[in-house]
Amino acid sequence: MPRSRLIALLALAAVLLSGCKLGSWFGGNGVSKLSAQEIFDQAKSGADAATSVRVQGRLISEGQQVSIDMRVTQGQSARGVITMGGNTIELVRSGLDVYVKGSDGFYESIGIRAMPRQLQGKYLKVQAGNGEFASLTGLTDIRQIFDLFRPARPLTKGKKRKINGLRAIGLVEKGDGGRTLFVALQGQVLPVRITTRTEAGGSESIDFLEYNQPFTIAVPPKASVVDINQLTKAAA
Repeated sequence: MPRSRLIALLALAAVLLSGCKLGSWFGGNGVSKLSAQEIFDQAKSGADAATSVRVQGRLISEGQQVSIDMRVTQGQSARGVITMGGNTIELVRSGLDVYVKGSDGFYESIGIRAMPRQLQGKYLKVQAGNGEFASLTGLTDIRQIFDLFRPARPLTKGKKRKINGLRAIGLVEKGDGGRTLFVALQGQVLPVRITTRTEAGGSESIDFLEYNQPFTIAVPPKASVVDINQLTKAAA
């Protein structure tokens, strides 16, 4: 699965989740009686209300297993870890600054074939949306994730099941891909998971947790940071 599809998959779930406020989880919320589109619209209508969300999941991207554990806020801050093809990538965002810490293999995969000594064990500082890092930094911007989502097909109501302790109903997107959004039937109208079938017959899933929960961002100390502009000058 290309990285662009990975971000689009996150976008589809995140735009639904963004408006959900914490509330009572007791009793049904009545949305099971609505149409799939009405359920979707109710969840999407509060998109601007969420202050933060935690994104966790396992996917297949370009034949490689990818795991994600990111916390993202509306205030352009984020932190978390992405593991792709055996390479672990740490991400920290504060405003427009994104700090990336990866292995030699990761840097080679994005075009830095000979990782300089000064980068080993340190964070590479880039600007959000910068070149080869755009697909990664996009996962640190909740607004960018929302903007990427554009519904392509109608939704139908699917099966009900329990996800992360909550009763939920699936909203199935018509057409190829087998994509399903699970929306909580308790408390707030809150999607709790998105799944899609893989070409190999397996499945991928992303969970959205800990809505509106505050978390701290610790920007790496200057001694542990190499600015990508400095790296470019050194290589010139």
